Amino acid sequence: MDIRPIVSFADLISDALVVGLAASRWRRIDQGTQGVMFGYLVWVLQGIPMVLFVVVLHRHTIDLQEIALPFSTAAFLWGLSNWQQHVRPRSIMRAAIPAYVIGWIVLHLIAGRGSLFSEISTPVESLLVLAAAAYTLVRNGTSAGDNPTSYAWFWISTGLMLNFGTEAPLDPLTARAFSIDENLSTTLLMAHSVISIVANCLVAWGVMCKAIRPASGGYSFSSASSRSS
Repeated sequence: MDIRPIVSFADLISDALVVGLAASRWRRIDQGTQGVMFGYLVWVLQGIPMVLFVVVLHRHTIDLQEIALPFSTAAFLWGLSNWQQHVRPRSIMRAAIPAYVIGWIVLHLIAGRGSLFSEISTPVESLLVLAAAAYTLVRNGTSAGDNPTSYAWFWISTGLMLNFGTEAPLDPLTARAFSIDENLSTTLLMAHSVISIVANCLVAWGVMCKAIRPASGGYSFSSASSRSS
């Protein structure tokens, strides 16, 4: 029995549950969380036909994932930029959005569709979001006056780091192993999906935590709203 569709579907369900949780609290979450949730929504929208493609046709496709990359990358970087307390890091993260999109277009023209394109574009997206999430976690963690684990940015940044830190090496390996060693491909996919589900749990917890609101020149922890369940 091929368990890859089941594992992929479980991962997709966890993505959808995170989006649903955020939607139910939309007016109580900050702009950073909202931006990240748009990235999750892109994952869900491209994940549904991808899972059906595997289940019905028993074939792996990376076309939808490639098309979704600019949109998900833009959403994640925009969301993380909204948690920056100073103009410079916020501007750098937002400037990385058109830079990535232009690079994606150029790479697509040079490499075309297929495994080579995915092996380059997906790790680049992962490293960009990983770097932005790590900076947000470290920079805000050193600036928070109280317990940083009470804020949405802490858990969501941690979840994104876990997810994209795993995706950077595993996605290209899984795609390549699919046509070489089916057992290895299944093992890599299961490992990626399990880690992704754990990361989604961290993100979901962050959705329930304190939101930080805009202040003059950036975001301020002094303007954080209290946690509500």
